[in-house]
Amino acid sequence: MRYMLHLYRTEDETGISGTGFVADGMHFDDGTVVLKWRGPTSSVGVYRSLDDVRAIHGHGGKTEIKVCNPLNCECHGT
Repeated sequence: MRYMLHLYRTEDETGISGTGFVADGMHFDDGTVVLKWRGPTSSVGVYRSLDDVRAIHGHGGKTEIKVCNPLNCECHGT
């Protein structure tokens, strides 16, 4: 089952993406994750799995993956 997700960062180690909700994404049935980064240096990335996203962007727990119910999502408009 596919679902929406967001990356929420409590600390920005690189000084590029900032803190708070920094990326929006979709997790697909086959495990693939697509992320679109927010902000002035926006980009799109495709990853094999959520584990890959955590390994690359997790920064030791400083970035959370938040699953979103599209009908009731705290992340919309932020």
